[in-house]
Amino acid sequence: MLKQNNVPMAICSGAVLSEIALILEEARLRPFFEVIVSAEQVKKGKPDPEGPLLTLQKLNRIVSPAEAGIQNPILPDQCIVVEDSHWGLEAA
Repeated sequence: MLKQNNVPMAICSGAVLSEIALILEEARLRPFFEVIVSAEQVKKGKPDPEGPLLTLQKLNRIVSPAEAGIQNPILPDQCIVVEDSHWGLEAA
């Protein structure tokens, strides 16, 4: 439903890109995400906000506001984060 409504989606993970890619491909979920940020792309892991901020920065570079029906840039307080750890929530 999110994809059908042009809601941009991204992944920010502490895992390495090869692991993320394998899981997404096997689950056939890769087409749903415009951006993937992995552990190799950041200097500091969660709870440091570097990963989520880089993810948002990359989304803002590729998402067409008119197409998504949103303002540009997407602001942090307009994002929804789904996390599986306390440290991830702190980073968000």
